[in-house]
Amino acid sequence: MTLFQLTVPEQLTTDLISLADQREMIAARKRAAQEAGEKIRGDVQTFIEESVASLREQTATLCEEMLQSISDGKTDGVHQKTLNRLVRFIEQFKQMNFANDTVMEAQLENVRRELLSGPQRSTGTAVPRNDG
Repeated sequence: MTLFQLTVPEQLTTDLISLADQREMIAARKRAAQEAGEKIRGDVQTFIEESVASLREQTATLCEEMLQSISDGKTDGVHQKTLNRLVRFIEQFKQMNFANDTVMEAQLENVRRELLSGPQRSTGTAVPRNDG
């Protein structure tokens, strides 16, 4: 059997806080909570803006690389490897689009329909260029 020994203060005292002090403390806590909330909202907004900018930059880079590949004329179009990379990027963009960037998602879906549909996807060969 285990016994515990507790020491009780000999005299109980209470610190009285005036009503004005209590109100001041409550108001200070409310201000601190509001300021913290505003800072968090601002930080989240900045994070979202930076994330959207980064995803758009990655999209632009990928598209520039594809256009460069097409315009170089080294191949007769875009290789399947490049198209597979584009497919992976579009899927990743959809998964990471927590900011609901509908404009970029619609543009990528248009790219998917234009470049990634049709018989060239299944052949494993380069997609022919359309020189007009």
